[in-house]
Amino acid sequence: MDIRSTSSGTTPKTQAQRARDTAPANASRPGASPPAAGGAPVDRVELSPEARELNARAARDAAADGLPADRLAAIAERLRSGYYDRPDVVERMLARLSDEFRAPSQG
Repeated sequence: MDIRSTSSGTTPKTQAQRARDTAPANASRPGASPPAAGGAPVDRVELSPEARELNARAARDAAADGLPADRLAAIAERLRSGYYDRPDVVERMLARLSDEFRAPSQG
């Protein structure tokens, strides 16, 4: 066992820190990309064609589910004006949300 004394107020380095401090400057992680202009290794991510298609499909679905820009602008204006803070509007919104989350009746 290797026990090293420490000076008061210092924290000893871990084995990983000591190894990093003594590693040659040009050493890199296995599988890492070559160093960039700044000298640090650059990580890369490669996506399969299937993953790219899934991402594109999700983006198309999100766009199809979105609101038109003019409707979003109208909602934003109502938010700025305080329209949604009125008690009658809050009551209607709560009623609609309640209807949305209510379990379908079993018939």
